[in-house]
Amino acid sequence: MHRTKSKFKLYYTFIFIYLVSILAVNASKTSLTSLKEKASGGDKRACLKLGNMFFFGNEVIQDYYEAFHWYYNAAVNGSPSAQFNLAICYDQGLGIEKNQLEAFKWYQKAARANIIQAKFNLAMYYKDGTEFKTDSGIVLLNQDLPRTIKLLNETASSGFAPAKRELAKLYLEGEGVDKNINKSIGLFEEAAKGNDPEAMSLLAQYLIEKESDDKEKIVFLLKEAAKHNIPRALETLGSYYECGLHVPQDKHLAFSYYKKAAELDSTAAQKKLADYYSNGNIVDLNIWEAKYWYKKAAEKNDPYSLFMLGTYADQGIAEPINKKLAARYFMRSAKFDFPKAQYNLATYYAKGEGVSKDLKMATMWYRKAALQNEPKAQRELGFIYLEGVEDINKDYVSGLNWLTLAEKYGDTKAIDFMNSINLN
Repeated sequence: MHRTKSKFKLYYTFIFIYLVSILAVNASKTSLTSLKEKASGGDKRACLKLGNMFFFGNEVIQDYYEAFHWYYNAAVNGSPSAQFNLAICYDQGLGIEKNQLEAFKWYQKAARANIIQAKFNLAMYYKDGTEFKTDSGIVLLNQDLPRTIKLLNETASSGFAPAKRELAKLYLEGEGVDKNINKSIGLFEEAAKGNDPEAMSLLAQYLIEKESDDKEKIVFLLKEAAKHNIPRALETLGSYYECGLHVPQDKHLAFSYYKKAAELDSTAAQKKLADYYSNGNIVDLNIWEAKYWYKKAAEKNDPYSLFMLGTYADQGIAEPINKKLAARYFMRSAKFDFPKAQYNLATYYAKGEGVSKDLKMATMWYRKAALQNEPKAQRELGFIYLEGVEDINKDYVSGLNWLTLAEKYGDTKAIDFMNSINLN
């Protein structure tokens, strides 16, 4: 099992932000020229200080290439801090082409010198395994949970909050360790007290799922996590303010939380944002903006967003009517068992719109939607059985059963039909 791209980015982005806050140093009053002279003479402390100056833009113009140069000089001369900083540069492609294999090697060097954050990053590499892409091919680092747990325990014992959070996840799922909910929650609590925003968000979600009565704590944790742009916390706060749950209702504030989460690639928030623009609620109606956010969510195969894009193409919203394009969107959504898309796709097959007419395919998709209690599909399936089409024989019992279900779920055509039968 290998680390997914999105999962790695989450750990990586947080680690980088955390390190920026702890590694920044005040620029020395020593002149830049004097500092460079010392660095050029092999003074690794001067090299590290220059690297930090250029990395953070302290009294010089920020320049990642210069920062990398001085970090490298300090790192090869044995500075553990510079080795870690150099790994960060390779990991994110700052001042040098991105190279995670090189990053991994420098993390190892820094970890041997007991740089806690380097040990943590190594643990994340080993947690799911990693594929390093090199000019000569793929270098595979296999998953190693025992090593992950050892490194996390070492860093957690030093009080490093992100390590406690990651250990908490392992105990919560029983991954590489015996499942222990109490220990997991205890570690989440410790990580949250250590101001780890993701731990705050995860602890809040756990309390929500367990229907905790401590609403103030939940909202506090979510707000603290949201300050650090944790997408799940932002979207949850958006839903709270939208509905007035545990907080005063404020749809404008809800929109702002959803927008931040959407920009951080939260699918749920992207759908909400699209709905806001589509309905003209709180913000001005803007179908192009709505379509943009539906497309962002659809890129991750969200069935509702695919359905909405199909609807736009079907009705000519923000684009000319395009039945073939609509059919493609409905098909993608239908394959994820979205009943409204299944019904629309079935209707397309029944009429031969956007696809070749095929009553067997229509019946199949009507049935899939009907089994998910889509009343219009139940009604159409009922009529198919009452009338019989192609190879589908008439079956009055099945037909009336489906129509009765459609009537139960409020389909007006089914209700009218069943009333007409009763009247006779």
